[in-house]
Amino acid sequence: MNKKLFIFLLICLLVYLLIFPREALQASARGVDLWFHTVLPTLLPFIILSGLLVTSGALLPLLQKADKICRVFPGLSGAGTYALVLGVLCGFPMGARTTAALLRENSISQREARLLLCVSNHVSPAFLAGYVRSLLPDPGWMPLAAGIYYGAAAAAFFLIRGRSRPGYTPGKKPKKKASTLRSPGELLDASIMDGCQVILKLGGYIILFSVCAEAVRTLSAGLPLLSPVCSMILEISSGTSL
Repeated sequence: MNKKLFIFLLICLLVYLLIFPREALQASARGVDLWFHTVLPTLLPFIILSGLLVTSGALLPLLQKADKICRVFPGLSGAGTYALVLGVLCGFPMGARTTAALLRENSISQREARLLLCVSNHVSPAFLAGYVRSLLPDPGWMPLAAGIYYGAAAAAFFLIRGRSRPGYTPGKKPKKKASTLRSPGELLDASIMDGCQVILKLGGYIILFSVCAEAVRTLSAGLPLLSPVCSMILEISSGTSL
């Protein structure tokens, strides 16, 4: 993004906070509620345990054994399939975070990491079954909604994979790092601190973009279609409810 445009948008957001403090406060409160009651208890345990598995090296033997099978379906390495499954089951940002961790450990290639970032960072089934289902006029529509959502993700995955193979090298040995030499207690402490940092950062993004979505909703009151379209791009829970 252009720096001048970025500064202009920041000034506009600050002006909105000053002119509409009540709406901004309500949006912030909704963001905090979503983060504290849904995101924090759902994702933090997965972030800590998955980070511990990756950095400790305990996952590598299993991934290497599953590599040949995974290269046939879904066409990824064993490590890449792990990131894909974790991203689908746990929801974002687990897919992107696990992909980044595996890339740092040299367990996947950059090409495979790019593919995974496109297709492994979606909302979790728990989010769809809980939050989205409660907003539908008829709960019976839930299978259709889930089919459309994950069907589009699967179509994107096979389309991108068909155009560009991940390029993973079988038998590739990950680089030795100092983290593999630390004690289990040190690894656990590091994973907890790293997980808390990630979840706090995620909370900040949720709150900030909840306010941005509310600003769009306030300023586009006369355009009913613009509000949900822009809000779903900025913050998924606000866009879903609209």
